[in-house]
Amino acid sequence: MEELRLLFGDEQELQSLFEDFFSDLPTRLVTLRAGLEKSTPELVNLAAHAIKGSSSSLGAKSLFEVARALEECARSEHLEQAGPWMNELDHEILRLREYLKSEGLLERCRSV
Repeated sequence: MEELRLLFGDEQELQSLFEDFFSDLPTRLVTLRAGLEKSTPELVNLAAHAIKGSSSSLGAKSLFEVARALEECARSEHLEQAGPWMNELDHEILRLREYLKSEGLLERCRSV
């Protein structure tokens, strides 16, 4: 977090970055869940890749790792292995949201 604060300098700009991430997240999660429900690896891969990239940029390493695992399930066409990773994804999203709220960086964002 300190690296992001140094990089952006402006707390409002940093807050905006996280709010943008969380405002895009519902659409990505809908795509991810639809891909799993319909057994469509391409959709899962698309959504997991987007979440992975965004979380990497934000320094959310745990979220990045979970999204990477989901992306790998899709690429290897083993979507049956994705269930536990989805649970972990939901957990990591909640952890990130709570952390950012405690840091005052996520105030206006609604729940996913």
